[in-house]
Amino acid sequence: MDWFSLLDTFKQKLPSGDRGDFKYQVRCVREVMRNTEIRKNTLDYVQRAREIVNGKSNVESFKYRSLGNEFYKSKDLDKALFYYSNAIIYGEQDTEHLFYAYSNRSATLYHKFDWELCIKDTEKAIEIRPSVVVDKQFILYKRLAECLIHLNKIEKALEVISHMDSELTLNEKQLAEFNEFKDKIKGRTESKSDDNYIDVALSAMFIGNDIYSSSQLNMRKINGYRGIYCNRDIEAGQLLFIEPAYASVTLNREQDELFFCDSCGISTKTPVPCPGCSEHVYCANECQVLAWEKYHKWECLISQHGFWKTVGIAHLASRLLFVGLPTLSSTLYTLNNKASLKLEEISELLKLITTTIDSKACSYYKSPSVFNYAFLLSLVDNIQELNKEDFYKYLLTAVMITLQIHNHTKFVDHVLNRNADIGVVLDDWITLIAVLLLQHIGKLICNASSISIYKPDPSSLENFSCVGSGIYPMISVMNHSCNSNIVTSFVGSKQVVKARYKIKKDEEIFNCYGTTFRTADFEQRQFWLLNQYHFKCECIICSNPHMRDFSKTFFAYKCMNCKGTVIQDVEKPFCMRCGVVDLGKTFKELEKLRKKFDSLHALTNENEKDQITLICYGFERNLHKNNNELLEIYKRMSEMCFESGYYEDAIHYYDKYITLSETICGDHTFEVAEIYYEFSINILMKYLKHLANANKKKSVLYRLTFNKLKFALKKALFIYELYFCVQFD
Repeated sequence: MDWFSLLDTFKQKLPSGDRGDFKYQVRCVREVMRNTEIRKNTLDYVQRAREIVNGKSNVESFKYRSLGNEFYKSKDLDKALFYYSNAIIYGEQDTEHLFYAYSNRSATLYHKFDWELCIKDTEKAIEIRPSVVVDKQFILYKRLAECLIHLNKIEKALEVISHMDSELTLNEKQLAEFNEFKDKIKGRTESKSDDNYIDVALSAMFIGNDIYSSSQLNMRKINGYRGIYCNRDIEAGQLLFIEPAYASVTLNREQDELFFCDSCGISTKTPVPCPGCSEHVYCANECQVLAWEKYHKWECLISQHGFWKTVGIAHLASRLLFVGLPTLSSTLYTLNNKASLKLEEISELLKLITTTIDSKACSYYKSPSVFNYAFLLSLVDNIQELNKEDFYKYLLTAVMITLQIHNHTKFVDHVLNRNADIGVVLDDWITLIAVLLLQHIGKLICNASSISIYKPDPSSLENFSCVGSGIYPMISVMNHSCNSNIVTSFVGSKQVVKARYKIKKDEEIFNCYGTTFRTADFEQRQFWLLNQYHFKCECIICSNPHMRDFSKTFFAYKCMNCKGTVIQDVEKPFCMRCGVVDLGKTFKELEKLRKKFDSLHALTNENEKDQITLICYGFERNLHKNNNELLEIYKRMSEMCFESGYYEDAIHYYDKYITLSETICGDHTFEVAEIYYEFSINILMKYLKHLANANKKKSVLYRLTFNKLKFALKKALFIYELYFCVQFD
């Protein structure tokens, strides 16, 4: 039976009721679990999914290692590194294939002068050391000693050399090479360094898993809705939150020769593989061990069959379960002070958790604790708003995953051991797992964040690429505005929130859940928010009739009658001042102006410069001041003037280009930072060099241009610091 047939059978057997009611969800799960036909068909479907093997494979490992060898020979070390890493990921444990994969990657790292990582791979290869490759040990130990010397770790290098002297049986050629190597480092001593210095502030905010929230924030409940508010004025650029994901998943194991750690989200070119499956990799052994203990031990066997790729957001929902459910007993004891609770009372527990969480300040949740799972359970899920088809699909997915977990892992036993004081029988625990999975899916639909990294894509003009998804309970409390006053960015899977603008005392901190008022009109935004999040937006933008459709001015014209704003409506052009108008004359004039403008490529004299000035005026006379076509006009005019030596005119038009860009994109957006930086490098700095060559360094013009350069760079750096979580010098 395929998925759709299974879903049809599933729907027919479910009782009717309120989809958002916890007790109804319990009834539905029990109905499925007790129905022999549905249970059998679901188990059969799960079993067929398990027939797809996606685990370790020496055949795959050899294929990738061979590709790596080709790139290594051609000295393309980055590609060699990528393919050797894949060979390691697929290599079966303690085999010749895994040994050679690590050995070859360590050689690549050696030639890239990455001594630290080379040491790790070399030590791993030595650790594997199958008997068939004992003759390779000399090369590895020598490489290890050389790396240690490069890092000024002479004592450790001498220990390696001593081991080689006493433990390795060397042939005549190797012995001569070894003696020559020993002679080279005679008398070498270690010099002192400051390698142990750690910036205290950096350590507090970016190392570890603590939640940081500014003391100038607190959580309030107004008109029944929670939100984050300022208790003092906040300056633009100020750090508000750093929150590690309660749970996260990477969407793709690698992108563009970078691998992403499945624990902390940090990118790496030298991943540490999971010993059991080929689906998940890590940036270091520490992350691999941490992930294994928190959740991966329960999902690894299932990963080997590629199952998680088929369930979408339910994979992240499962991780929430693996991380959170074992803490349920502690949560119950702390919040409810009850040692025993029947399953039907869990709905009351969820209400209690929500009430308790609402009364706590942000600072209460700074440190990881059992409350984090309670806090997550208090987030809105909107399951009651799901249509029937989606509800049945998510419920069936939850049941299917529950059966996978129960039949193929020991997670249920682990939960029972960790929650021994809760008086719930085994069957009810299994039911609870399915219901919580359903609720987690609902919460993720409303609250999950896309994890992105900086990766410019010239083909799409996108600067950031999505690499994963995570849930951030504290950040999820922020309400929506179509003009948010924050900027979010990521350090691995940690989400960092900074103030985009100055925020006054008692004002609310707003996030934007989707498209902003600059990227979509009022109707589009309301449709998206209603369908995805089930609310009608009444933010300050949507409540203002003059601002709600601001994005339409980016395609608007000027009325020839009253100079008002003409919106190109679906039916007819409409002037906001004088009603329906005919744009026929405007379109004809713009067509002529575009042909003239396209025919110009360089300015050879003043007359041509005056001509493009008139063309620009023609565009401005017909287009609304916010029309995005003017962006290309201003930029090209600046370029043509600069190439022809009309530097002041070039700066004038680039100023217009920047002003319009700030209107269309927003003044503290990444796109605007790029424009300011381009202005600084390609226009202002070159003009200053021109003035200096003309002996005009002391002129007023030089001083004015220099000040403009300082302002542009300062603006660009401020915005870059908003997005990159670093302090630029």
